[in-house]
Amino acid sequence: NYEGSILNVIKSDKLLYSQRSDDDFGLSALITNLAYDTTDKVLSDHLNKYSNVKNVEIILNNGGYSTGSALVYFFSTSDTKTAIINAHNTMLNGRLLDIKERKSEAINDGLIRNNIDSYFHDDWENSGYRAFVNNISYEVTSQQLYKHLSKYANVDEVNIIFDNDGRSKGCAIVTFNSPYDTKAALIKAHGSVLDGRDLKLRIDREELK
Repeated sequence: NYEGSILNVIKSDKLLYSQRSDDDFGLSALITNLAYDTTDKVLSDHLNKYSNVKNVEIILNNGGYSTGSALVYFFSTSDTKTAIINAHNTMLNGRLLDIKERKSEAINDGLIRNNIDSYFHDDWENSGYRAFVNNISYEVTSQQLYKHLSKYANVDEVNIIFDNDGRSKGCAIVTFNSPYDTKAALIKAHGSVLDGRDLKLRIDREELK
């Protein structure tokens, strides 16, 4: 099944990482898919269960809000490797953490912050509060879709669209807590799999008329 396939991929990734030399890893990693209210301390405490963390810095956008990402610094390359192997896909505040190695320590931290900020912040004010989601399995309920999308953004309400006979049309209108959450969902949840289907998300154009 799909869940089993995902577990096999995770095990395969861990095996590949474990076979690599410690020297292949730098002293820092990039973490994404954080809950927006996650603090430096909460993330540090979580990661210290798996490795030795030197410092954590949540990446903020131009408005001072979390982008759902962080730079994490470790004491050694071995610590970085251990965190990537053991803490990747662990759950924190309802989100599965995505931990990536930084390909080069020469990458400027400010550049990373600016790129992520641009990725999330660009034109987010014009996203509105609602998104149209389609390619939903006909068996998926509003509660299931709400739980799935909440991994990626702060969801306010989910409304599956039904036909006159009460059958799902395989699409829904989802209302988020803010335009920023809408933008985050469009970026992160588009293409994510729920009940064997790749979800398709776009801005609800009816709301913006």
